[in-house]
Amino acid sequence: MVFKRTLQTNADGDINLDDAKRYAMIDGIEGVTQELKDTLTTVRGEDPFAPDHGLRVFEIVGAPNEVLDREIRFALDRDDRVESIESVEITGDRTNRTRQVDVAVALVSVPDTVEFGVEMQ
Repeated sequence: MVFKRTLQTNADGDINLDDAKRYAMIDGIEGVTQELKDTLTTVRGEDPFAPDHGLRVFEIVGAPNEVLDREIRFALDRDDRVESIESVEITGDRTNRTRQVDVAVALVSVPDTVEFGVEMQ
C-alpha cells in the first residue's frame, strides 16, 4: 500500500513550513503516524469534511481507562491503513482528565509495528 502525502504539523497541530516558506509535506510511515495521532486528538464531529473522524471525547472525559481503551481501538480500527492494534497503554489520573496514551499498531504492507504516544486532555 502506498501512503499518501499529508501536511506536516508540529506538536501543537500547527502546519510546518519548509526552508522555502512553503507548506512542509510528509508521507510514508511518518505521515500515517501523524494522522493516527491526529485521530486521537480530534473531537468526533469537529471536522465538517469528515464528521466521523476522531474520538467521542465527551463520552470518555473522566471515564475509566477501559472506556478510553475501547474508544481508541474503535477510532483506529476505522482507518484502512491499520491492520491491527497491537497494544494500548493508558497512564495518568482520570480525575485531572489528562492521560498519556501509548499505542502500537501494525500497518497494512509494513513489516514493523509502529509505536506512538499522545497526551489526551
